[in-house]
Amino acid sequence: MRKNIQITTKSCLIFLQLDKITFVDKIWVAVRLMTKTQKVKFSAKCAESVLHIFEEKYPEEKRLKDGLEYLKTIESFGNLTAK
Repeated sequence: MRKNIQITTKSCLIFLQLDKITFVDKIWVAVRLMTKTQKVKFSAKCAESVLHIFEEKYPEEKRLKDGLEYLKTIESFGNLTAK
């Protein structure tokens, strides 16, 4: 039975700094513990961290940045469903 675990930003940062766990394993664990909202916000942060690469190649293309900015305005993704 899966327990409802509360994940905080501080606990995530501590977990991600552990040296004996591979990055792939860290992501595997994190994705299984995060809520939908946390997963979307984490994904957006990852995309933002490499956005400059996309913008260098496509300087006129603003849709990706606009989409990421829009995601920041949404408080909860709890009702998000897969189709």
